[in-house]
Amino acid sequence: MDPKRLPSTPAGFVPPDDRMFGSLPPPYSAAVSPTYAPPAGPVQSVPMPGQMPMPQPGPAPPPIGVNPGEGPLGYLAAVDQLLIKQEIHLVEVVANVQTNVKFDILNNQGQLVYRAEENSEFCQRNCGGPARGFTIFIKDLMGSDVIALRRDCRCCGCCFPCCCLQEMIVEAPPGYCVGRIKEDWTFCTPSFTIRDERDEAVYKVSSRCCPGAKGLHINSDVHFKVEDVTSSHEIGHIVKEWGGVIQEIYTRATNFNVSFPMHLCVQHKAILLSVAFLLNFMYFQQTPAQFRGDHHPGPSPFVGTVGGPQHCNPVTTTTSFA
Repeated sequence: MDPKRLPSTPAGFVPPDDRMFGSLPPPYSAAVSPTYAPPAGPVQSVPMPGQMPMPQPGPAPPPIGVNPGEGPLGYLAAVDQLLIKQEIHLVEVVANVQTNVKFDILNNQGQLVYRAEENSEFCQRNCGGPARGFTIFIKDLMGSDVIALRRDCRCCGCCFPCCCLQEMIVEAPPGYCVGRIKEDWTFCTPSFTIRDERDEAVYKVSSRCCPGAKGLHINSDVHFKVEDVTSSHEIGHIVKEWGGVIQEIYTRATNFNVSFPMHLCVQHKAILLSVAFLLNFMYFQQTPAQFRGDHHPGPSPFVGTVGGPQHCNPVTTTTSFA
C-alpha cells in the first residue's frame, strides 16, 4: 500500500459524541482531584524504623519561687534549705544613717527565689535601733507579697525583763496569721518558742552561747538549733554565717543559712525562715564599735531583752544608731 494514500472513511460511519458515552471529566480536573486539609492539632512526627522519636516541646516551667499548684508558698514544699543575704547600703557605712533593710533569699544552688524589704519609720530606725518595730514583706519574683512579718517596738529594761520579751507575727499570705515567734526569758542563752496558728507550741529555737553583737564571734558562725517540742529532737538549724572582716566590722550586712526537713508543711517552713529575720534584728544589726558604745562595763547577763544588743533608749548618743 502506498503510504501517501490513506484509506477512505467507510460509507455510513458516524463519529461518537458525548451523547453516546456521557460527559467524561478531563483527567486531573479540579472536580475529582483530592484537596489537602491540614490535620487538627499539633503535627506528630512518625519516626522511621531505627530512628529515635523527636521530643515534643512541653509546657513552659513556672518561674522560680512561683508554683501555681501549691499557692503562694508552693515553692517552699520543694526545698529544705534557704540562704538569706542582706544588701549593703553605702549611706549606712558613710553617714551612719539606718535605712530600710533589704534581703535576697536564695536556694541552695544560689538562685534568687524571694526578696524581702523592711518597712519602718525613720525615727524608729535611727532612735530605736534594733528594738524598733517593723513590717517585712517577702515577695516572689513576680512582685507579689508572699509572707509578712510584723513586730512591735518593745523597749528593754533591767527591772522588768519579762514585760519586754520580743515577739513577731508571721502572716502567709499577708493578712492570715500562720504563727508567731515568742522570746523566752532565760539566763545568758537565747531561747524562742514558735507557735502555730492555734497558739500551740511546736518548735524551740535556742543557742548554747550568747550571740552578742555582730562581729564579736571572730571568724566563726553562730548556730541556733531548731527542736521539735513534742520529741525534743533537733530537726533543723539557723546559722548566722561569718561574712568576712570588712563586712562584719564596717557594715550591718548579714548572711543566714536556714535548714529544715523536706516533709515539713510550707507554713512551718515560712515561720522557721522568719526566725532568722528576728534573730538578725535582735543580735546582729550593730557593728562592734556601736556595740561597745552602747554597753557600759558589766553588761547584764540577760540576753535579748535585758542589756542585749537590741536597745531602745532615745537619749543615747549617735553611736547607738543601728
